[in-house]
Amino acid sequence: PPNGLLIGPSGIGKTHAISSLVDRHPPRRSRASGELRVPILLLEYPPEPSRRWFTKAIAEGLGYLMPLPRHSADIYALLLRLIDRARTRLIICEEVGQLHGWGREHVLYFYGLTRCLSNQTKVPIIYAGTDQAADLIDGDIQLKRRFEHLKLVPWKADAEFAGFIKAYLRTLPLRHETIVDLSLVECVHEMSEGITDTVVKILNRAAKRAIQSGAERITAV
Repeated sequence: PPNGLLIGPSGIGKTHAISSLVDRHPPRRSRASGELRVPILLLEYPPEPSRRWFTKAIAEGLGYLMPLPRHSADIYALLLRLIDRARTRLIICEEVGQLHGWGREHVLYFYGLTRCLSNQTKVPIIYAGTDQAADLIDGDIQLKRRFEHLKLVPWKADAEFAGFIKAYLRTLPLRHETIVDLSLVECVHEMSEGITDTVVKILNRAAKRAIQSGAERITAV
């Protein structure tokens, strides 16, 4: 299956892109059977080490709230049944880079479960994180071959960036149109270093000042 590794610096827009996709395919219950359908299973690694967290999070995300079996083989079999029953077509897990510093035992467990899910379910998997996530996946020769790297990079100060600024400004409650000229584009880019989340915060602050001053348009950031 076409697995992917979505990487990029913090604030670049990974979570926004993933949330937008998941929102278009939310979990729902079958009207006929009442069973939970989870087209996209979204997970996020916790901030502290946990060997069985991944399996527990998958099971709970698919509606299974009972204690997991004790043996790994039984856990894997349960997860495969749940994924098939929920008709899951994509598995996404964010912040996998945190696992990089958890020790070899946790990493090997992650590798084994990933290979099992990929082989047995044929459901595409997308892992997301910073460059540490790339180091993690590349540490296993099989996963390195199976996961295509998709890297989000900071904006350049070009026409596409100017178009993003214009599009975002249209969502702000300003009465007058802001002129997005080269000076504004370069100023926002320099302050934000091209990071999407920072760009949004800069424009929001500038819009707030414009409203408070009565100008109702952004003239400086």
